[in-house]
Amino acid sequence: MNLIELKKIKSAIVVSSDQNLFDNISEIKKIIKNYEICIINGNITKNTSDEKELKYRFDLLSDLCKSEKIIYNIGSFDLKISLTSQATRDWIKGKNNVINLITSKGYSFIILDGGVSKSILKKDELHNNIEASFINDISWHKEYDGSIGYVIANKPVSSKPKFYNYSCSLGITNKICIQEIFENGLDKTIII
Repeated sequence: MNLIELKKIKSAIVVSSDQNLFDNISEIKKIIKNYEICIINGNITKNTSDEKELKYRFDLLSDLCKSEKIIYNIGSFDLKISLTSQATRDWIKGKNNVINLITSKGYSFIILDGGVSKSILKKDELHNNIEASFINDISWHKEYDGSIGYVIANKPVSSKPKFYNYSCSLGITNKICIQEIFENGLDKTIII
């Protein structure tokens, strides 16, 4: 798993979904036109292990990601299903599970599915770090000190987005949550 860095970004959105993202793909396509970058934050494989359905989702997402403005960030469900699905293993090979987005004004955001453990002291330690996709409790949000940037995570999933001092959890049960990021930091949170 890789950590990728996006620099000098003026506008971006992070899309977090606890349901099948593709049920709302046309609405998401309309929204992303207004931003420089769109990060789809993991778990395209949630709720299926059917190889045909997985291939359909991978093909659709691959078409979306042909545009350099859309980036897919692998999540814990993707990693779990890759243990039993060759199609998933092949598809996620070489993809990222952590993104470091730096705005044009220098604000840093770490985007991942799970969380940041206490042992992570530098951003570089998130490179090849699968654990970052699987952390699923609220305690890390409360303990995290912001030392590597503001963290945008999917977990833990709850009934509404939760914001902490240096992190947020966007995973909402059966909804899609979109977080805007502009040059000066976080902006609106949109729920579909």
